[in-house]
Amino acid sequence: MNKEATVQQVQLMGHRIRRLRRKNKLTQPALAKRVGIPPSDLSRIERDELRVSLDVLIRIVAEFNVGLDELMGKPASGRGGRRR
Repeated sequence: MNKEATVQQVQLMGHRIRRLRRKNKLTQPALAKRVGIPPSDLSRIERDELRVSLDVLIRIVAEFNVGLDELMGKPASGRGGRRR
């Protein structure tokens, strides 16, 4: 994957986080509390205005039981989209 494609994937990560949050019927304040960040930060992450730190990203994928590859927009590699 080239650098430009990688940048585009990262920029869409916020939208994927929002989609997962809504799919799981969580509000921004509820998810923010679960992953230990201010709701305003989560809002900015979802709008792709704030880069998510690796630490927070790990907590988000753990909360939704998905892999980093799914948040990056890559097809699940034969794992059904779930972390082991």
